[in-house]
Amino acid sequence: MPDTLGKLLENARKAKGLSPEDIMARTRISVRFIKAAESDRFEELPGEVFIKGFLRSYARELDLDGDDLLDHYGRLGITAQDNSPELISMPLKRTPMGPKVALYAATLALATVVGAVYYFFGAPPVAPPAPTFSEIGTLLPTDAATATDATPPLPTVEPTVEPTPRPAPPSDDTGEAADPAKDPTRPLKLVIDATGDTWLKVTVDGEYEREIILREGKSAVWYAEERFSLSVGNLVGTKVRLNGEPVELPKASSNVITNFALPRP
Repeated sequence: MPDTLGKLLENARKAKGLSPEDIMARTRISVRFIKAAESDRFEELPGEVFIKGFLRSYARELDLDGDDLLDHYGRLGITAQDNSPELISMPLKRTPMGPKVALYAATLALATVVGAVYYFFGAPPVAPPAPTFSEIGTLLPTDAATATDATPPLPTVEPTVEPTPRPAPPSDDTGEAADPAKDPTRPLKLVIDATGDTWLKVTVDGEYEREIILREGKSAVWYAEERFSLSVGNLVGTKVRLNGEPVELPKASSNVITNFALPRP
């Protein structure tokens, strides 16, 4: 039997032919944390709640006994240092952008300068309509205006008014673009209340992922256009509301759920 818990995790992963990146793709747990655990550097993980959720997720992916891993960890007598503030939010991995998001990003990049002027000083001036043929005639010499081989009349060009773009999400106190998942103009509002310390992972619209440890008595809020995917490390200590309505989380003997879709299909 391996000498350490970390070695046990590493050997079990290798026996399945999986890399740390494979485990991250399945659990969304940072490769940095995976490597730290396999090297028995549990003090580098965010805290006790995270470590227990991590071990259960690892056990599930590698067909190990989650309770046995937790017992093994408990016997180590490690006092895990809490490396997280009251609420930590760590972007893990942004999945490939969908067509709508890619178009929005390209538009923002193209309009950085012009958009800034538009945002702060109003719409740019609209070009005046092209002169009509009769107006052009008054600007030409008489013989040119009456010549039989004169250029045929030009069509009147109507001014083109660009549609008003959707304003960019408000910036935070540092002046940087705000997190799209915190944009209150989005139609879906997810509120999570912690009645006990809980580990959470939230995916917003399949594109933005956030992993946090939410302290007892604290709340977190995210907004989405279409959907959320929620993983919880402490079901009994977590209350969820979607657009003000309580959400009943599924029961699980491990007290952990992963990839719970909201709204429900």
